[in-house]
Amino acid sequence: MSTARLSIIPGWLVTDQRLKGRDLQVLCVLGRHTSSKHGWCRRSQVKMSEEMGCARSTVQASLDRLVLIGAVERRVVASDSGRDSAHWYRVIYDRETPESAFQSWDNDGDVSDEEFAPVSGEEDGAPPCRYTGTPADISAPPCRSRVGTPCRSWIGTY
Repeated sequence: MSTARLSIIPGWLVTDQRLKGRDLQVLCVLGRHTSSKHGWCRRSQVKMSEEMGCARSTVQASLDRLVLIGAVERRVVASDSGRDSAHWYRVIYDRETPESAFQSWDNDGDVSDEEFAPVSGEEDGAPPCRYTGTPADISAPPCRSRVGTPCRSWIGTY
């Protein structure tokens, strides 16, 4: 089981009308298991289906659709015996932007030089904020968990 706290998915995909059923959940499971190996994870469809509580064929159909849409890259791995093995997967966060888009954005007139100018709060005499205390100088209440277990008092409060 992964101990990942977050799963990041591409924002452009959230409203994609081509998604079906468990596609977003499969994407989130991949995101949970993504390692520091340049965004790649090696994950078994059987293990993913067990995590999600569905059939392996459901996971496979979602992965096929996500690859077709361009949200996931897949590297097939064959074992020495020729049997199927867990594949490598990578969530693709950004679609490639064509060069013509940048030229169009530079020429559209919506962008001013002021927007890209350096930001300096000191130019009008106001020093930057360096305050690091707690709001209203009130500390947070202590966590009351058992020794060696993480505090879970935040669950359901956001």
